[in-house]
Amino acid sequence: MAVLFAGLLTLAALDPDGLTPGPTATATISSDTLNAAAEANVPVVDLLGAMSSTGSNARQYLLAVGELSPPVPPGPPYGAALTRARCIISKESGGLDIPNRQGSGATGPGQYFPSTWARHTTLYRGATGYGGPLSLHSLEHVTAVMSWILAAQPSVRREWTVSGC
Repeated sequence: MAVLFAGLLTLAALDPDGLTPGPTATATISSDTLNAAAEANVPVVDLLGAMSSTGSNARQYLLAVGELSPPVPPGPPYGAALTRARCIISKESGGLDIPNRQGSGATGPGQYFPSTWARHTTLYRGATGYGGPLSLHSLEHVTAVMSWILAAQPSVRREWTVSGC
């Protein structure tokens, strides 16, 4: 009987009006949820309801419904690596999203093989913390990843056969 009474007191503390279980005025809301709501200019209570009904965290939900824009990949480093990446892209494809002329399987502005792109983007994401989309068909994405990899691991330059860069 004492356990049942204690359980009822706990429920009453969680549900002070006795009608709707849920957070009370003393509930803690994460700073990320508060920041995401502010960035999207949506009421926190509405965001909490959406999070509860979808099981998503605040940013996942707001990105999924278009209230927040996806993060932009970190820009390319400036200097020699960016200059070299632009030179390689220019010679490989002229900056166009095209398949390799000789049929090698490389494609996109940087003439990446899908497996090489996967390896380079994994390294890029690990170093920069970027979690958004990266496409080997996007000149902006290819320039960012290629210039980063050329700066971080200059020996990868041998993966592109064009000369003069």
